[in-house]
Amino acid sequence: ADLGGLGAAAGRDGAPDAAIVAGRAAEAGRIAKRLHELGARTAVVAGDGAHALPQLTEAAGAGAEGIYVATFWLPDPSDSAVARLSAWYRERRGTEPVATDMLVYDGLRLLVAAVEEVGARPERIRRYLAELGVSRSRFHGVTGEIGFGAGAGAPRLVMGVVRGAQVVPVEGGER
Repeated sequence: ADLGGLGAAAGRDGAPDAAIVAGRAAEAGRIAKRLHELGARTAVVAGDGAHALPQLTEAAGAGAEGIYVATFWLPDPSDSAVARLSAWYRERRGTEPVATDMLVYDGLRLLVAAVEEVGARPERIRRYLAELGVSRSRFHGVTGEIGFGAGAGAPRLVMGVVRGAQVVPVEGGER
């Protein structure tokens, strides 16, 4: 990867502390790999677009360990329902589930709940969704509480870090 000035700076004592990557898994992985090859101790911090396994870890090679990824979901090992869902997903897909997989899962479950409650007419479904978090309780999904518009609530982001072949939650004080 051509890192421009970052490549030159990474080999010096004044190397940057962090490289922020606004890209997908392949780009973030290639940047982490190149920094690793240069011997830089620069932390790589990527957005949710990079939370795609195994693409991220394959592209990064030996530089994968310690890549930080902001994401909308990470599995909670203490949640038995999420553990069962993750195992089901791994068994069928052969990979660990990531945030986009679980967001799709929640979206489909939400659509089923809406149709079961108000029927299949699009205007009724739209009204149902608009009421979530306002005149209806938010929908409880595996990625968190779901509402729209005024009932959406604050976005939920989780900071994860690559450990082995997985992205796990960052522990307090971790660098």
